[in-house]
Amino acid sequence: QISVGESKTVPKKPNPQGVFEVMRQLGVTKEECLYIGDSDVDMMTAKNARVTSVGVTWGFRSRECLAQSGACYIIDKPHQLIELMDQSQS
Repeated sequence: QISVGESKTVPKKPNPQGVFEVMRQLGVTKEECLYIGDSDVDMMTAKNARVTSVGVTWGFRSRECLAQSGACYIIDKPHQLIELMDQSQS
C-alpha cells in the first residue's frame, strides 16, 4: 500500500510530483497509470502529470465540472473503473 500526499518534499496538488512519486514506487509508466479523482484540482493534477484522468461523480464536484476540467473519463459507479481498466488492457 502506498500513500503520498502534500509534505515538505511533495508540493500541493495540482503539482504532479506526488503522482510521479507513486509511479516511481510502483514501477509503472505514465501509460500504465490512471489518476482517479473527484475534483477539478485532481483533473489538473492528472493533466500536469500527463496521465489518464478518471473523474468520479460521487465526490466533491459535478459531472459538468469534471468534464470542463478535462477528465478523460467520467464514471458514476465504482464497478465502472474495473470495466475501464479492462478496456485499456485490450
